[in-house]
Amino acid sequence: MDAEISRSQLAAALVRVAAGDRAALRMVYQDTSAKLFGVCLRILNDRSEAEDLLQDVYVTVWRKAHSFDPARQPDHLAGGDHPQSSDRPAEVECRQAPRGAD
Repeated sequence: MDAEISRSQLAAALVRVAAGDRAALRMVYQDTSAKLFGVCLRILNDRSEAEDLLQDVYVTVWRKAHSFDPARQPDHLAGGDHPQSSDRPAEVECRQAPRGAD
């Protein structure tokens, strides 16, 4: 997480995202995307797939922001786990695996 945004600022922004605030989503993206993209790229080792995953994560954030509870999920903020991205690398690996390989 960049030094410009604290956990409490990120939580407040996510609450605003849940209310449909696009500027808040832009702030979340600007302040978290570089680090998250690095994680995606490291896991997938494919820039195009990492970009797709990153986009999917922020679309998911937008669509599911209403379920965000900062009191319940503080470790998922700011450099902790990114639960929205946790299943996608496995999906990518499954798509890239040769057919018939077990």
